[in-house]
Amino acid sequence: MITTQNNLYDLLINRNIIDILIGDTEFDDVVIESEPDIKAKMPYLSGPALCELCTLFGLPKTYSWNGGGSSRWMYMQELIIHYKIKIVVLNY
Repeated sequence: MITTQNNLYDLLINRNIIDILIGDTEFDDVVIESEPDIKAKMPYLSGPALCELCTLFGLPKTYSWNGGGSSRWMYMQELIIHYKIKIVVLNY
């Protein structure tokens, strides 16, 4: 398979990868001599934080506090697709 920029963004639109990016997946403990074990994971991104991130990257989103909003992983997926279109398709 030929790897293109398009393929690289498609790799990110994978639920397992998205769970890492939004802070839902923990990795093995990091062991450093004479230090307590450290949990390795990305920071947890709340719904409002993901909406702010989307808006920062040109995809305006507002968080619905009374329900009816998207799942956190869906906000990240939309952001990746939006960014892929800007970079790959529009050469922006």
